[in-house]
Amino acid sequence: MSLSVISRLFAVAILLVFATSASAGYYKWTDENGVTHFSDEPPGPDVKPVRPNGTTVIPMRENIRTQKRLEQIKNPKP
Repeated sequence: MSLSVISRLFAVAILLVFATSASAGYYKWTDENGVTHFSDEPPGPDVKPVRPNGTTVIPMRENIRTQKRLEQIKNPKP
């Protein structure tokens, strides 16, 4: 085998190692306030991993709504 073929095989092997570690696992759960969380580490033993089906983008307005709900929960008006 030539050096070019060996280096290509090595590059493919490295890419496979990184691709395998990148698909480790993602977890999704909803806390007691109704907020959905995503993480690469399970928060508890009863949480099941999920498989992402592409890139997920959360719209900014949804983040703002969630933040306002959390503020209302933490600081209720009398």
